[in-house]
Amino acid sequence: SQSGWMGLRGAVQTPFSVQLSNAAGGLDIPTQAQNALDSVASLLVQAQGVSGGGVAIDSLLKRLEQPLLKLALREVGFLDRADHPARQVVDLLEQFAIAVDDDGRFLDATLQRYLHTAVERVWDQADQDPDVYARTRDSMVRLLEPLRPSRQTRVSRVLEACESRHRFRQARQRDHPPRALDELE
Repeated sequence: SQSGWMGLRGAVQTPFSVQLSNAAGGLDIPTQAQNALDSVASLLVQAQGVSGGGVAIDSLLKRLEQPLLKLALREVGFLDRADHPARQVVDLLEQFAIAVDDDGRFLDATLQRYLHTAVERVWDQADQDPDVYARTRDSMVRLLEPLRPSRQTRVSRVLEACESRHRFRQARQRDHPPRALDELE
């Protein structure tokens, strides 16, 4: 990762805490810390897989690895709380996948810059200011709200186009049955 921490993609096969222990020359990590680290790694891997946001969202989630792993060691149960601001920041980042194109790039460069800046702020300030997660969450919520209706409109248009194609195919099949049926009659 950009921060020098190992990537989490391998955490699916090998728990992150084992990777970390091995990288640190066999460091003995307490069980509670292992569970916390593995939970954060699993959340991030899952978020990257579920978001569908491609490269744009994955790079933002990847940048949050280090601050979230550190937080997991300080606040072991934060992932169990859906109302925890850090957990909500990850969940909100996943939702910003509605603002990326099919290639996983943001459609709006200003939004991309803002999210990058917000994630960098978390990366820079999380150790000194735990409220940075709440502030980031609040600003992300405000940014996400106007995107939802436009996304719904785009989804509705795609659905309408698919339904129109389906009706056209049905009508064509009704008017021109496959040749195999013609031969049976």
